[in-house]
Amino acid sequence: MADESSTQAKAPNLPDIGIVGRSELWTQIVLTYQRTCLSKGFFACTSAEFSPEMDQFQARQQTLPAGLILRLKWQDLCVRCGAAISENGMRNMTQDQDRALSIIMRTFEAQIKDLEKTAVNDSDRLECNIARLYVRSFYFLKQDKASVASSFDKIQEIARHIIADVEKLVHQTSNPVSIPYYIASALLFASYALLRILKSTIPFLSGETEEARTAFFLAISLTKRLSIDTNDMCSKSVTYLTQLWNSSKAFKRADGTDQLVLRARSRLSNSHVVDAIIWWREEFDPHFKAQMRTLKNSALDPSGSSAQSNDAAPDMQQQPIMNFGDDSIFDFDYFMGADLPFSQDLFNFPGLDNADSNNT
Repeated sequence: MADESSTQAKAPNLPDIGIVGRSELWTQIVLTYQRTCLSKGFFACTSAEFSPEMDQFQARQQTLPAGLILRLKWQDLCVRCGAAISENGMRNMTQDQDRALSIIMRTFEAQIKDLEKTAVNDSDRLECNIARLYVRSFYFLKQDKASVASSFDKIQEIARHIIADVEKLVHQTSNPVSIPYYIASALLFASYALLRILKSTIPFLSGETEEARTAFFLAISLTKRLSIDTNDMCSKSVTYLTQLWNSSKAFKRADGTDQLVLRARSRLSNSHVVDAIIWWREEFDPHFKAQMRTLKNSALDPSGSSAQSNDAAPDMQQQPIMNFGDDSIFDFDYFMGADLPFSQDLFNFPGLDNADSNNT
């Protein structure tokens, strides 16, 4: 009788059947998914959550190149940081939640710093800075006014590093538009962050105001070079950033003081980008203004009788309907979050309460 061991199928040699290549491909897919979610401000899963068995996950990681494992760890840290901050709460935060937010960010920044020691080239260091930018962007959610200056200083520091890294990458690339999407998104994150900080009256603790201003204009120039279409995110952002920079109303209250607290707060580390788009739309977007007038008129007269009346005002008769097919209304997946892209008093319509009381 043949030896029993000789009849058993031997475990395949992983490199011989292409498992290594498949593992690398799967890791790149996971990274693409995570990067896309982070750039949009959506929740994502960690790499471990894609593997039902931890043994399989660990075995697959052993076959990956060190640089790819490093990128996966950085992305996982960003994903876990967003999940922890969301669980802590991002809207109407209490003082305890505000302090907890700082603790969470310091914890994840320390982990990113530990991983940074294993970076061996400029590409690795760029990935590290992008991860640090995602984490530090959460400082915009803080509502403790006493810590605003230190928070802004940390954000502008890493934003300038990102812009410098992207500039170096653009000069090294023969075709800048081939730069990966997530790097372009990081450039936009940094640009909108610097815009908000520079438009405020908060002094720079580091005294690097001019350096930040120079980096901001450099970012606009780089964004132009990364645009491939007149209607893509980079092209639109050039318009948004330029017009908001020249605006005297952007990020200001009615009395001219700084509006430091974000109104859009549900897009994780992307919240400050969406918030800036809200400011731009309220001041410069004609579609948005027309749609807001339509909403006001509909709220004041739900039956629409005034629009059918001959005595109705001309502007009431000619109001455009809400056009949700308009591409501009879906910039940055505009309505996919819980954010209201309106000022707080937008729906305080004069006479509406009286009309309701008369109907009752």
